[in-house]
Amino acid sequence: MKSFDIISKKINEAPSIDFGDLFNESVAVFKKVWLQGFLFQLITIALSLPLLFFNFINFSDFSNDSVPLQFGTAAVFYYGISAVLAIVSSFLTFGFFRVIR
Repeated sequence: MKSFDIISKKINEAPSIDFGDLFNESVAVFKKVWLQGFLFQLITIALSLPLLFFNFINFSDFSNDSVPLQFGTAAVFYYGISAVLAIVSSFLTFGFFRVIR
């Protein structure tokens, strides 16, 4: 019962909550997080576009029966760049989560 009295006393002595300030601060945090998330998405798309163009240019001109020798090196290059971009995107995601925190 003693802890209930202590908690009740703290609640009664606490200043009242101003919901206008609380709402304004919530909107400000939302704007900050939304802007950072939008920039994160733009950077991720900007990093992915060159890989997309490389994919269309190198892998779209094959006929059904012929596969040139350069296909192997292009595929290795493509998957290597894909792995690097996945790592960079992961680091960007970690940075975004750090901003949110």
